Amino acid sequence: MDESDLDHPPRGAFCPLTDAAFPKGCRTCGAVYASADEFMRRTRPPAGGRSIKAVSDAGVRFLELYRNCGCGSTLMDFFAERRDASDAGDARRQRWVALLRCLQQQGLPPERCRAELRRLLLDQAPPDPSRPG
Repeated sequence: MDESDLDHPPRGAFCPLTDAAFPKGCRTCGAVYASADEFMRRTRPPAGGRSIKAVSDAGVRFLELYRNCGCGSTLMDFFAERRDASDAGDARRQRWVALLRCLQQQGLPPERCRAELRRLLLDQAPPDPSRPG
């Protein structure tokens, strides 16, 4: 998942480092986010800034995830790093980037390319063009 996917991440995409991370509250407006999924669904990445930062501390890898509450306040929490750091994981990411570039060279917008690749990898049927949606 890259930063541009953070507007609509898949359910369960982020796992908090501790059980105590949620519920999480905004000190500015009092909004409460009961779970990581709700936090991702009801907040947005900061405009023009980095929303995710990979961190390593004492050999432990994790993510700092920054999100904007509806009131505009920036919230941050720590999430588990799920990325496969092995050579095989690196090779999969390189293949993903190559496929993404290939689709983009065909004139498809980046967000559509990512959606089509995900659909293909998850073995999902393409959307029915005759159905509104």
